[in-house]
Amino acid sequence: MSPADPDALAGSQLIAATLDRWTEFQAMGREMQAAGETGYEGWFGYLGVRYGDWRALLGALLAMAQPTRADLVPSSVYWLVDAGGELLGEAHIRWRLNATLLHHGGHIGYMLRPSARGRGYGHRILALTLQAAAAGGLRRVLVTCDRANLASAAVIRGAGGQLEDEPRSRLSGQIISRYWINLGAGEEAGGAGRIEPHEGAFDHAQG
Repeated sequence: MSPADPDALAGSQLIAATLDRWTEFQAMGREMQAAGETGYEGWFGYLGVRYGDWRALLGALLAMAQPTRADLVPSSVYWLVDAGGELLGEAHIRWRLNATLLHHGGHIGYMLRPSARGRGYGHRILALTLQAAAAGGLRRVLVTCDRANLASAAVIRGAGGQLEDEPRSRLSGQIISRYWINLGAGEEAGGAGRIEPHEGAFDHAQG
């Protein structure tokens, strides 16, 4: 797929996800399913949502802004949209880490729908998500990806990611790469004082 032109990239924006656009969220999720990907599969069971109920899934993800379960951390959901408003991808910011997320998942997870990949939007969605994280008070964030996902690793390094280590994930069994990115003044999220001792949901970089 050919890269997006500079104007198209510059015209893309990160917006807060909203429940009224759940059918577009569903279309993006089904596109990933059709490509044989499982980015959303685990969320249904983990959040107690009936499989295939995309509206309820989106509602449950949005409710994680103020989680009521001890195994969840406060998080925000964003969408990358093009100049015409079409959904291109999704990003999550976890505002603090628990032990699981410190190991695998980190503060930021993002994914692009298959039709938006290979066009430079991976760099764009991560850059804009880092801006949102900094605006929300974070100053140092953890981003993880599978070591075999060379495209995501390149995007993370391009955003200033510094590799800390490459352990075998206790969640997926795969070798993962753990990168820290400095954002500047704000909350030292991920420091020992910000880690919660609970298991938690995770996703990691794709695209």
